[in-house]
Amino acid sequence: MLRPSLDLGGFAGLGEDEARVRFEQQGPNEIPAQRKRGLLAIVLEVAREPMFIMLVVAGSVYLTLGETSDALMLIGFVFVVMATTIIFHFAPIHGRDLVLSIVAGLACVLWFDLLKLGKRWIAPHLARGGAPR
Repeated sequence: MLRPSLDLGGFAGLGEDEARVRFEQQGPNEIPAQRKRGLLAIVLEVAREPMFIMLVVAGSVYLTLGETSDALMLIGFVFVVMATTIIFHFAPIHGRDLVLSIVAGLACVLWFDLLKLGKRWIAPHLARGGAPR
């Protein structure tokens, strides 16, 4: 298949004199460097991440309910999310995402507690050899 050729004959580049004038007026043709952020600024950005907030909420609820092992696991993931986000510099959270993160954290706690409640309810019946009613 033949590809159409790109004809740039109608365009003229900058002459050397015009390029020098533009360089003197506008500086070099490069993207300006971003301001370097310190570790504290990055940590504060991480603290606004949806996953971070969800894990903190879920861990706090588990700690309040007395489920220490579950709370420690979730709070451990907080450090994983914190480290990952610091490394990759994710964007900060918006208000809608904050609410969604809190709701997701509470939903995770409810889901896992329902699973544990179901296991506690079914286990004695299975041990006796009967099915739960």
